[in-house]
Amino acid sequence: MATTVTPIAQPLQQRDANVPTPRKGGNAKALAPSSSDKHVITASELSSIHLDGEEEEQVEIYDTCDDVRRKINDHLKTTTRAPFSRELAEILLNDTVTSHQLARFLTFKDPRAGGHSPAYYAGYVFFEKLRIKQGKKKGVKRQKMEDAWEAKGGVPREGSHNMKLIVRKGQNWKFDQYGQIMVR
Repeated sequence: MATTVTPIAQPLQQRDANVPTPRKGGNAKALAPSSSDKHVITASELSSIHLDGEEEEQVEIYDTCDDVRRKINDHLKTTTRAPFSRELAEILLNDTVTSHQLARFLTFKDPRAGGHSPAYYAGYVFFEKLRIKQGKKKGVKRQKMEDAWEAKGGVPREGSHNMKLIVRKGQNWKFDQYGQIMVR
């Protein structure tokens, strides 16, 4: 009597929902998280650090909008806009930062462009607390920013979108690297 062998169905493999499914012809190793991924700092981890004026959202800012944008873009290499905008929103007491506001702030190009955005203020506070937590010293530009803006209480948060400036005929103006107006 001949026996027939029926193949046993292979059990289904469970898939980790946090690992993207590799696409056909794609590199599965490139999609899997590596063990060397850096820990992403959260706003709650920085909440123990207190800055003067934080309770009224009046921390004096000593970075230009371009500096904060550069720091945000560097940070976005380890996370995405939506979760980072939620981290920034945790810093604010009376306002919020949406991923749309963050994206819009990142499109501006000027030392003071976007100063009105809550993403600018929250980003500055986040990275200032991070600097303190990491024990890093203030850089040369940061010290020059303090010299330039300390008497005025830090860089204004109005931004350059609603500035009015009267100059003489033939004169031009622009912002220098510290966000101050230069008339030529």
